[in-house]
Amino acid sequence: MGFVEAILVLILVAVVVILVAGLFGFANPDDTSEERRNRLMRLRVIAQAVAVGLLAVLVYLTR
Repeated sequence: MGFVEAILVLILVAVVVILVAGLFGFANPDDTSEERRNRLMRLRVIAQAVAVGLLAVLVYLTR
């Protein structure tokens, strides 16, 4: 596994962790503030954008 693939896997894992944290926040709204939920949502979108960008780079480089 190359460097780009390893980074891609780490970012995909980060996306899943952020998504699960956000889901738990929505499932139990008493424990988390709306600001924290919004921050997690923004962080997830950024992580997904980075993952898609790295995937595009990976596909481009392997051609």
